[in-house]
Amino acid sequence: MELVIRNITPAKVDMNIKEVESFIVTIKEKYENIIFSEKQIDEAKTSRTSLNKLEKNISDVRKKIEKESKIDIEKLINTLKQAEKDVKELSNNIGSQIKTFEEQESKKQLEEINVAIRNIFENDTNLIDYIKRNEKWKNKTFTISKIKDEVESELSRLKMKKDFILEEIKKSNEEISFKILFEKMIYLLNYEYSDITNIIRSEKEKIKETEENLRKQAEEKARQEVEEVPLSNFEKVKQKSEIKGPEEKYFDTTIRFEKAPLTFLKELKILSDRYQITYELKENIEL
Repeated sequence: MELVIRNITPAKVDMNIKEVESFIVTIKEKYENIIFSEKQIDEAKTSRTSLNKLEKNISDVRKKIEKESKIDIEKLINTLKQAEKDVKELSNNIGSQIKTFEEQESKKQLEEINVAIRNIFENDTNLIDYIKRNEKWKNKTFTISKIKDEVESELSRLKMKKDFILEEIKKSNEEISFKILFEKMIYLLNYEYSDITNIIRSEKEKIKETEENLRKQAEEKARQEVEEVPLSNFEKVKQKSEIKGPEEKYFDTTIRFEKAPLTFLKELKILSDRYQITYELKENIEL
């Protein structure tokens, strides 16, 4: 539809405004309170395009009449302005309905995608957050069947990477007591394979350093506790452990005590001091 100037005279402007107004009423009645279906959406978009063109056409005609006419055409101009306003309002209304329809369709498709993901990842729900979603999934032309195929591929990709992470963790845990947990490393699913290896190795080295520091601290604590034992606790030992003469036999002996009480170790230390026996602490693990 297009508004056409048939004739402009000083006293009269001949145009098909009645036809335009009738067209507006027809379109308005057609789309008023309508709920779009998928079949109607293309027709609605075409109608809106025509309305947008008509709005501009009416505006151009009005401006031309205002410029060229020498007569009092206030009523005519107001009529054209109203027609222009009605067309714009109608176009905007249809545009809003189109937008609402497309948003609902998009929401429906997103829910279908999420249902497919939950079903496919039923036994691996902790991997869902690491899916790489294809932007094409939002397109209506991209069928749910194609989306499911891609989601299946994502599951395979993530499970393979998970297995790789678990294997790297297993190798590192063989060298440390404080174990690395997959739950702490699951974020590595977003990383490249080479980075995964380096990060887990780095974590292992940090733990090894911590364990070594704790071991040294425990040994130092035990040594200090042994050295701080009062001599009065061993008066009886002193009486029974007089150092014998040169005829005494000597041995270089290594003895391992399992679950030795601290009191025993302190007494053993004092006894060795009484006999002037030097010793070397190889290992001291607090249970």
